[in-house]
Amino acid sequence: MCAASPERISLATLGVPATSVPVDAAIGNGIVTVLFQPARLVSFSESPLDRRVTMVVGDPADTWRAIDRDPVDGTLWVASEETVSLLRIGADGRQVSVKGPAVSGRGGYSGIRLDTQSVYTLPTGADDAVWRLSREGRLLGRSFPRAPQEENRRFESSGARPHGEIALARDPQGQVLALELQTGRLFRADSGGNWLPTGQQFPMASPASGRTVQGESVGTAKEVWYVGGSLSDLFFIGSVPAALGPDASGTHSRGALVFRLTSDATAASALEPCAQGGIRKVVSDGTAFVVLAGGFGESSVTRRVIHPPEILVGRFGAP
Repeated sequence: MCAASPERISLATLGVPATSVPVDAAIGNGIVTVLFQPARLVSFSESPLDRRVTMVVGDPADTWRAIDRDPVDGTLWVASEETVSLLRIGADGRQVSVKGPAVSGRGGYSGIRLDTQSVYTLPTGADDAVWRLSREGRLLGRSFPRAPQEENRRFESSGARPHGEIALARDPQGQVLALELQTGRLFRADSGGNWLPTGQQFPMASPASGRTVQGESVGTAKEVWYVGGSLSDLFFIGSVPAALGPDASGTHSRGALVFRLTSDATAASALEPCAQGGIRKVVSDGTAFVVLAGGFGESSVTRRVIHPPEILVGRFGAP
């Protein structure tokens, strides 16, 4: 991604308050939309030429957490982490609430991806990591049962992802894929919502990875070291699946480790140092990408923000 020389976009450029935090993004048909907390949606053209910015500001109480653009009609879907109902925003700005399934307890969604048939969500606090919904909000299926709490506590205490946690992405052909963050296995949803293993494998996190310093390409110019080996995101570089790994340090730079599948069973790693504050989220349509980076860490000496939030937009080069 760094090799693509992405455009760096500050919050001030978009007219967004400096206290806003970018948490998710959607990209397609040359339009980028970034979701901020407190609830704010900012859309702008991927190209900086004649750029126009549009904005939807929610109620401060809205807990918007994830977005995706519908591949069928281009409408924007917004998921909340506090309710199972979804918000659908049309190209004309009209907002429609899509009532979710009847469930007991509190919670919402941490992720959302759509294909031409279904809406796939990542429910918070549910027994299953993925719910499949109709566009009317009806629950069609549940997948990827989470491990018992005691087993997940063991992984969490080591710094690894809990077993059963999932990242979703849509490939350039419009199909939704799921990555098991702890095992590194990939699954693809078929037209009936069934999850089929692709046979592809990212590096698997060990229970001790959160306490162990690990190295990649040791002894070469590309040598990097990092603590922890769990994955945190899934996206596509062209038609090739890629996953975001932990922050890492190289000989002359620091950045995020990105794994790109080179075959069904192997993945090449690369250090992406272009985001000084660390990469938090990557969204792509295979050709163009959006990187959400930075944070609100403060220097202990000067009490100033050292890595303000930043948005990087670019296009992948030829492989």
